Amino acid sequence: GAYAAADRGAQAALTEARRRLPARDPLIAATLNNLGVLRKAEGRYADAVAYYRKAAPLLGRGDRLARATLEHNLGGIAHARGRFAEAQPHARRAVALRAAAVGADHPAWAADVAALAAVVESRGRLAEAARLYRRSQAVFARALGTASMEYALGLAGLAAVEQQRGERREARALYARAI
Repeated sequence: GAYAAADRGAQAALTEARRRLPARDPLIAATLNNLGVLRKAEGRYADAVAYYRKAAPLLGRGDRLARATLEHNLGGIAHARGRFAEAQPHARRAVALRAAAVGADHPAWAADVAALAAVVESRGRLAEAARLYRRSQAVFARALGTASMEYALGLAGLAAVEQQRGERREARALYARAI
């Protein structure tokens, strides 16, 4: 919640990085991305997108993790703004890039899949959303355990989808497990 202090620190880091590092250094892109995350947390979505867009050209084609993070963040902003059709390609690219970088058994990949599930759920594609949530849940269970926050949040997402699909008994059981 200390956004002003975080902003001062990130702006100082950006200034120093630009002064000391080559113009296309990945640390500059990471700092711009962090400023975007901060703006999103403040609800300043247009400013967040501007920072993400400034970071994008600084990333090399081989930097799949940073590109996946950027795509995840752009999808998250579009989703938060209710722009679900705009969010979907970003979320799909994040999943693909993260899979190429860390594999499909990594919790960061599962987080991208869960984010994609939320996007397709918002677009009314409930069967696909349920399939994606279940896929991410399997990875979270193996990698982090069924007592992890990520696993519980995914269960709640899956429960919401099942409720919308009219599967109330299944939804109730999933909500209870999430709690």
